[in-house]
Amino acid sequence: MSAPLAGALHAELRALAGEDAVVDPERAGTLYLDATIDRGLRGRADAVVLPRDAATLARVVGWCCEHDVAIVPRGGGTGFAGGAVTGRQVLALEAVLASGERVELGAAVTKDVAGYALKDLLVGSEGTLALVTRVLVRLLPPPEAALPVVGFYPDVASGCAALEAARTCGAFPALIEYLDGAALALSGVPGDARGAEGAGFAVLVEADGAAEQAHADRELLREALADGALATWAPAGTEGVRALWRWRDGVAHAVNTARGGKLSEDVVVPFARIREAIEATLELGARHDLPACSWGHAGDGNLHSTFLVDPGDPAQLARAEEACEELFDVALELGGSVSGEHGVGLVKRAAVARQLTGPLAALQGAIKHAFDPKGLLNPGKKLPPVPTREPAA
Repeated sequence: MSAPLAGALHAELRALAGEDAVVDPERAGTLYLDATIDRGLRGRADAVVLPRDAATLARVVGWCCEHDVAIVPRGGGTGFAGGAVTGRQVLALEAVLASGERVELGAAVTKDVAGYALKDLLVGSEGTLALVTRVLVRLLPPPEAALPVVGFYPDVASGCAALEAARTCGAFPALIEYLDGAALALSGVPGDARGAEGAGFAVLVEADGAAEQAHADRELLREALADGALATWAPAGTEGVRALWRWRDGVAHAVNTARGGKLSEDVVVPFARIREAIEATLELGARHDLPACSWGHAGDGNLHSTFLVDPGDPAQLARAEEACEELFDVALELGGSVSGEHGVGLVKRAAVARQLTGPLAALQGAIKHAFDPKGLLNPGKKLPPVPTREPAA
């Protein structure tokens, strides 16, 4: 945008939102950044506005609608897995529509079937349907006890058998996580997990709830994980549990530093097909001459399938992109989805086009059009382009 046009735009926005609400785009660089910077994508803006309240936001959005100005909403930053928390617990929300109108969706009740579930539609919509300004969430008390157990196994087959055992042992684990052998080698085995050196797979589960029930469930889970295990580790005491979670939380960082970069995708498959997805990840890495590994939320069938790269090597990056594209095909062939929790944004649109085809693609496009008929909210994101229909002869 030319300097005169940019100046006029900023003047209009200051009149709507206040002098201090309009930020110099050259000084707002961090607002343009998210994880796609690893793929060479960097955002830009002609203007940056930080509205002080929902009424101000509504005025700005209404002006943008009137003048056909696109808007990229940004909240507190990229939340890779926010939908896994923020969707199940959202009771109601307030939002500003593309027209500038304010609406309230949902209610502080546990049941509501009046009309369509528009609140649920906005959760996870990545700013393509409306701008959320307020959220009413259900708060749950923390459990009396949260007791993790880790099992270490020689290979993928025995590890996946342990995943199944954890699901069917009679306990109700709060989570079931896994690391394959390559991820385990990069992150290391915790020092207190004696006998786990050289393991080719790890399974992490946690029992939580009332203390008595959590302890009973942990014993069931420990017994289930013991079958075929090289070792099991059930840390005792608060510091032991914290040490375990520091280790688990550090996996992504450890993998990323191995070569300086990675391409990681969060595909999801039915639980019964998770072994096939894990093995396919390793096979894709070998075929594209890249170190590969995976870890993730096995209870949900959600894998973080990862290909390690030197970010300064274009050939490696290209091979990793090809491997990711093939990984999406694997996920769909196994009855899954190209994204379990990270979202779609811009880089996964082509993958979504494989999953949402025919009537499904048309329905998704119709929903977008109903909320945002001018296509101004976060344009070019979330959904594949909807092909135009040829006029009838």
